[in-house]
Amino acid sequence: MLEGAIPGAAPEQLSAAGWNGLTMEGVAGAAQTGRAAVCRRRPSKEDLVADALRAGPPQFAAVQDLGGVREDLLDLRL
Repeated sequence: MLEGAIPGAAPEQLSAAGWNGLTMEGVAGAAQTGRAAVCRRRPSKEDLVADALRAGPPQFAAVQDLGGVREDLLDLRL
C-alpha cells in the first residue's frame, strides 16, 4: 500500500507546490507516512518524481486552455 501511496502523492505535491516547493516531508504527509519511509525508497526528489512518472502520467481533471502551451504549462507549474 505504501509503495502506491508515495508515487501517488508526489505528483499531487509537485502540482500544488512546484519543483522548488516539493519536499520529502510534504510527500510523506500526503502519503500518510514518515519522511524516513519516503527517503528509504527514494533518496532524492529526482528519484521520487521519476518513479511517480514511471507509474503513469499525472491525471489532470479539468485543464483550462489558456491559449498556448507555455501558458498552460506555467499554469500547471510543470
